[in-house]
Amino acid sequence: MSELKQVIVERRSVKQISGRKIDRSLVEEIVELAAFAPFHSKVEPWQVYVIQDAKQKEKLVRAVTFSRNDGTTFEQVEEMLERKFLTAPVILIVTSALFQDSKKDFESVAATSAFIQNLQLVAWESGIGTIWRTPKFLFQQAFCEALQIGEEEMVMGILPLTFLPDDKPDVKTRRKLSEYLHEL
Repeated sequence: MSELKQVIVERRSVKQISGRKIDRSLVEEIVELAAFAPFHSKVEPWQVYVIQDAKQKEKLVRAVTFSRNDGTTFEQVEEMLERKFLTAPVILIVTSALFQDSKKDFESVAATSAFIQNLQLVAWESGIGTIWRTPKFLFQQAFCEALQIGEEEMVMGILPLTFLPDDKPDVKTRRKLSEYLHEL
């Protein structure tokens, strides 16, 4: 099996987060290689927002708190986010450009999804695990406003980056090829 095929088969979503620091140069390399995803126009539609330091993580917690608008306190939100995001040494928020045209918007989302998949594969090959999360707060206008993410962008996911654990997650059972490959 080729190295590429091996990475595709072995890659898993990693929920177990280690606080071990990841060099910024490695993060940049992973993001730069992910950008070789296919796209349909002359525009590479993705943007990546990096959260690494305590001030940036506090900004994330404030944005989530602001988006909830249900009386949840900063401390409650921080506790809620601690396990899934905040202990990660690097958190990425990936957005896709919106063009107010259904075809272009679809193509933009598809290209950004390919970008995220590339990011996950390159990260895995580099010894970095992640999980593509889409919690409800990502889709709140108040969240985007708090982080100054423009209306011309759609948040596609939040990806905490962490070193791979010694015990990698088990393989999820996949459907049989015959269940989704059809003749027309």
